[in-house]
Amino acid sequence: MTEVEFRGIRVNNGEFIHGYLYQSNKESCITDSVNIHLSTHRNIAWFQVKPETVGQYIGLKKGERKIYDGDILFDEIEGDNGDERHYFVVRWLKEKCSFVFMDYADTVTNWEKFKEDLWHDWPVQVDQEHLDAMHYAGNIHEHPKLLLS
Repeated sequence: MTEVEFRGIRVNNGEFIHGYLYQSNKESCITDSVNIHLSTHRNIAWFQVKPETVGQYIGLKKGERKIYDGDILFDEIEGDNGDERHYFVVRWLKEKCSFVFMDYADTVTNWEKFKEDLWHDWPVQVDQEHLDAMHYAGNIHEHPKLLLS
């Protein structure tokens, strides 16, 4: 069975919380309780999180680290001037119905080419083989400047 888990940054202290997600029109909340029963949900501590920071666990790990939507990974690519780090963000892409490695530089600078590539081989679907070949760098909420690299 697939493990369903979310993370988000708490409004009250700025730290990530991992657990089960509840969203309404007004707020997003996460509980770290594993004993959720519909009849007793009022006795569970729910923590309000910033909605833009909510990310789902994708079901894969890099070592012992769970990988979430919004995580940043990099690959070392051989270039003319030595090795270069190339950063990718794990994102849900509804057009592919899967989590993918998105190169944000490509999407920002050439959106039309990116849309064409959707129907070919790019972006690459996240799988364990690709994940094992990359390095974990952080996430878009705590390390947004990595996307400018």
